[in-house]
Amino acid sequence: MRYRDRRKEIGKALVDIGKYSFTAGIIGSIVTEKWTPAVIALCAVISIIAFIIGFYTIPQNKEDKL
Repeated sequence: MRYRDRRKEIGKALVDIGKYSFTAGIIGSIVTEKWTPAVIALCAVISIIAFIIGFYTIPQNKEDKL
């Protein structure tokens, strides 16, 4: 595949964005004392979407069959 390395790096970046947005949303809502279910749900939805897109962007390993 021509763009295998690029897809791998973009996938990793999207997975990291998912993790960091969830962490930043939780910590930010704790620090600002605006701990509402809507904020937590929004952070969770954004991070899950980024994680899923990143997961499917990373190409699968293909083993050479002899």
